[in-house]
Amino acid sequence: MDLIKFQNLIKYCKSNVILDAGKLTTLENSVPGLIFKIFYSGQNQPKLEEEVSLLRWTNFWESELKHYNNQSKPYLKSLDILENHVKNTNNLSGNKIAQCEDIFLASYILEKGFNEANYQILSKWARSTLQGFVLPNPKDALLTQDNKSKKLDRKEKNENMNESKSGSGGKLKLLCLHGYRQSGQGFRTKTGSFRKATTKFADYSFVTAPHRVLNTADGGEIEEDQGEQYGWWFSTPEKTYNAHHVSPTDCGFTESLDVVLKTIEEEGPFDGILAFSQGASLAGLLLAKQELGKVDLGGVKFCILVSAFISRCGDHQEEYSRVASTGRKINIPTLHIYGQNDKVVESEMSQELLQYFNNPVVIEHDGGHFVPTPGPIKQDLTKFFEDIKRLC
Repeated sequence: MDLIKFQNLIKYCKSNVILDAGKLTTLENSVPGLIFKIFYSGQNQPKLEEEVSLLRWTNFWESELKHYNNQSKPYLKSLDILENHVKNTNNLSGNKIAQCEDIFLASYILEKGFNEANYQILSKWARSTLQGFVLPNPKDALLTQDNKSKKLDRKEKNENMNESKSGSGGKLKLLCLHGYRQSGQGFRTKTGSFRKATTKFADYSFVTAPHRVLNTADGGEIEEDQGEQYGWWFSTPEKTYNAHHVSPTDCGFTESLDVVLKTIEEEGPFDGILAFSQGASLAGLLLAKQELGKVDLGGVKFCILVSAFISRCGDHQEEYSRVASTGRKINIPTLHIYGQNDKVVESEMSQELLQYFNNPVVIEHDGGHFVPTPGPIKQDLTKFFEDIKRLC
């Protein structure tokens, strides 16, 4: 979690809460849980109307702000709502003095970043609310013109890449996401046979997750690397992970999302994604977020998911539900590969994911938790790549 908003909240409430993940319960490691722990541990006994107002605006954050990047239409619409509200009231609660919800949301929107020139009333409210508190530096507040320039650069880069391919029969470019307790280099080694069999179709770029796995009690993947091991997120406050965990904790997920999107921006565009296990869970979630307009994968046209599953951490599963609630499915070609004898991610877990994709291609092998050598599946794998080449 980003701590500035909680540090400001602790100062406002005069709370004695210590922001140490190891000393917080699973519930308290969620944002709403930590907000209310700080709220109720302050020096003053909260009034009922204060509780109701904080709950209201925490729910607003959860449903209208948390899930969207700061340039998306839903996020900007939510900023409009906030600006209209504070224009007609002193603060979110209508109180003349800033309350907990004002401190939290002012810290949040300034930290996440927005075009303050377009929201002058909201900017003035947020900055005046935080007088005497830590004023966060925006992570990725981009001016509209900057965004347009980036989009134009990306469009030109995509067009140049497509022209190069059409003129020379160039290869597809894939971004590769490894499993838990692996690394980019380790995944490269483990996919040697797979890459060799598809070398006429594709080139592969490997990225390593940002989080070292240090907990030796964590079982991890069967196909774990022998050197340094990394993960995309953890499912417990103790920084362990299991694909079966149902947990409000997705510690480190935001940082991993930033790493992948930055890699796409700096090293892309990529035609597709190849991902395994936890990396495949991440890739599927990225596709869901793109379908909802929350992220831009820079023109990714297909995805190969090996031993993929729906994560039950944080709000990951809900993202798929949000796609389903629109009546749509994830509408790019996908190949799903999984093993009948996988004991880490059972085949039923991979099959459960299929319902959210439009016309998914499935290859089931008789092995376990690994990227299979292409021998028995080579014909189906080749056909998939040939079909994708025609599309690209």
